[in-house]
Amino acid sequence: MDGSENQPYGKGVEKRGSLRGLLKVALINKRVFEKDFFFTSALNISASGVLIESDEIMVYGDKITCTFIIQHKIDVTGEVVRAIRKAPDIYHYGVRFLNLDPKARAQIEDLVKDKR
Repeated sequence: MDGSENQPYGKGVEKRGSLRGLLKVALINKRVFEKDFFFTSALNISASGVLIESDEIMVYGDKITCTFIIQHKIDVTGEVVRAIRKAPDIYHYGVRFLNLDPKARAQIEDLVKDKR
């Protein structure tokens, strides 16, 4: 955990290369190379990644497969690049998408534009 538990999201200077939009949706996730699924909530999303909330413990570098539906079902592999403990059993994870296909990228970009 990086110690920035009280830092609000969406404040300050945007440092990411992609626009992001607020999103509250359930995701089905699976650690790469594991068979167990777990559920999370997406708090915001961009074409480069997603911020999720979960009670599942993950660490920097963990790879997960995220499944969600915008216009169509999207399955994408992501890597945990940030982990913040928000409460005793609640964590926020920044997940960077790896190899997002162009169709899924376009759907996410359209969703973000609509949310703005």
